[in-house]
Amino acid sequence: MKFKKEHLGEKLKKIRVLHGMSQEDLAKAIGKTRSLISHLETSGNINKYTLQEIATALKIDSATIENFNFENAHVLRDLNPTTEYNKDEIQKLKDEIIDLKATIKEQWKVIQNLTKSTKKPSKKA
Repeated sequence: MKFKKEHLGEKLKKIRVLHGMSQEDLAKAIGKTRSLISHLETSGNINKYTLQEIATALKIDSATIENFNFENAHVLRDLNPTTEYNKDEIQKLKDEIIDLKATIKEQWKVIQNLTKSTKKPSKKA
């Protein structure tokens, strides 16, 4: 079975995600636009100067991006851990879940009250 060789942009995207960065975050870090980062990730056409800027922003070298695969992904985590970012994101998601559960509970109460008030009274014989 043959595997499709990833182009540089696909590798960049995986590394960016592993670093917990959005396209917007990376764009700001290198003084470029989010749409450029999107284009680079989609096309894979990254000149060596931009690649170096990106590598510097990610605190890795450009060769790490060029040679990236998931088998060596542990190297990235060791170089630039994102645990604080992940903790913040996890907490935001937990808070959001709590809010959603509360909203669902309130909506369920409203539905129950509506179904009670719309029931027709039974006829007495």
